[in-house]
Amino acid sequence: MSTQLSRILCIFCEGALRSEEHVWSEWTRQLIGATRDTHHWIVSGVTNSRGEIVREYTTKRIQGGIHNVTVKAPCEKCNNGWMNVVDSAARPYLEHLFLGRSRNLTHWAQRSLARLLVMKFMVLEFFGDIEPLCPQEERDCFRRGVDPSERWRIWIGSQGARNINRTQTRHSITEANAAHTTVQIIAMGDLVAIGAYSTRKQQLPVIERSNLIYRQIFPIGEAFRWPPLTSIDRKELRLIQKSAQSIL
Repeated sequence: MSTQLSRILCIFCEGALRSEEHVWSEWTRQLIGATRDTHHWIVSGVTNSRGEIVREYTTKRIQGGIHNVTVKAPCEKCNNGWMNVVDSAARPYLEHLFLGRSRNLTHWAQRSLARLLVMKFMVLEFFGDIEPLCPQEERDCFRRGVDPSERWRIWIGSQGARNINRTQTRHSITEANAAHTTVQIIAMGDLVAIGAYSTRKQQLPVIERSNLIYRQIFPIGEAFRWPPLTSIDRKELRLIQKSAQSIL
């Protein structure tokens, strides 16, 4: 039995789990659902700190659009309560990111988006067959309103209107059979969101690309205009998905 099906406690409040919950809210599903996707892709793999493959990368075709993904991780009370508050705070900005519409992303906008994306990455750690890395204590602090820890990094980029992909990627970096860093990528609508979490501060990836392509929103930086001047094309997205080493 998969860990998702056998999970009985909420990953945030540790209350009882009764059913799977949608990762993305109804308004998001309606917004992105206009594409009528019938499937999406999940890419996952494991390397060590030297970039050597520990577990071969696999690509799975999953029925249904990425916007309709459900996971048995948060409980209904959390999903419809404080998580909905985080979602609502980010909605005015996230709509622009998904649709590629121009928007000034201030300090507050970046904080709202970063909190939402960290929340999604925390949940998506429990989707698939790679063990989650972010600990329960940190998820509980986040649930109580504490901002993400310095172990997180979040970047965003734009696919552009002609490069719409629907994928989610999990990449884990291990040493001596113990994971210490995980990188997740979501490509959805116009948005490409990259989240990195590491138990070793010095191991956190740094995207050394032009700000014309990627912008870091956590830790929060100075305000900038969305979308970036240069879109992420399919080749660039494949490089990101292939290995976290491609963005170090």
